[in-house]
Amino acid sequence: MTPFAVFETAAGLPGAAQHFAAARASLRRLAEMFSTPVLVTTPRAPAEVPDGPHTLRLDRVDAAWSPARTVMDGFDLELPPGARVALVGPSGCGKSTIAALLVRFLDPVGGRVTLDGIDLRRIAPERVRQIVGYLPEDAYLFDNTIAANLRVALPEATDDRLRVVLAQARLLDWIDTLPDGIETPIGEHGRELSGGQRRRLALARALLAGLQVLVLDEPPNTSTTRPPSRSWTTCWPPPATAPFWSSPTAPTSVRRWTGSSFSARAACRQPCAPDSSGVSAGR
Repeated sequence: MTPFAVFETAAGLPGAAQHFAAARASLRRLAEMFSTPVLVTTPRAPAEVPDGPHTLRLDRVDAAWSPARTVMDGFDLELPPGARVALVGPSGCGKSTIAALLVRFLDPVGGRVTLDGIDLRRIAPERVRQIVGYLPEDAYLFDNTIAANLRVALPEATDDRLRVVLAQARLLDWIDTLPDGIETPIGEHGRELSGGQRRRLALARALLAGLQVLVLDEPPNTSTTRPPSRSWTTCWPPPATAPFWSSPTAPTSVRRWTGSSFSARAACRQPCAPDSSGVSAGR
């Protein structure tokens, strides 16, 4: 019996070693997270933000993720109510940094970012993000149903309201072909969906939140069902919401937009390319 007892004792060691390695990696990531410098702070007496519509403005902004890494300097940008603006430029020129400034994931080291004339540093970060939303390229989806993922943004939303935002995100026609409709499970990280469907579901969730400004970082250039010019530029009922694109290439329909422009002075390490429509990314 002794050999069997020894075998039973030793049988769990390989699995324990694997779990130990995973636990060490998790501990290392937690240590890195806790050692990350705080990039924004909450003011002691936060300023009140008036009801919209809202105007966002970057005024001669200098930005840096660390003292040794200045990303841009002297950047100007205005997002008036209802405007649709695309920032176009090569990778590394600072597009995602501008997006981070707009949602106050990062505070400028020079100049200022304002919401209706109020410096964002005087507004609580969570209040800024109730007005300005951010849709990253890899938005997180939960191992749950389509409906449950949407209700993360608005738990009390009715099924009819979910269908409205899914239609705006160009997903409803496909979902109506599924046996369980909006109650369809999507798997861990949305693995049951295509890449385009995952992005559209995340977009529908952002729309459900009722954000007045929506920042899209790296919107896709391809579509599973419709061309980008239709699927990504007709989702916002103007002028209630102002989408802001940050992309290496602008959506096709940006060429039709007028009246909204921005300029940059030495904003990019490589000059951002101006769009032929008059919506320019730099000068």
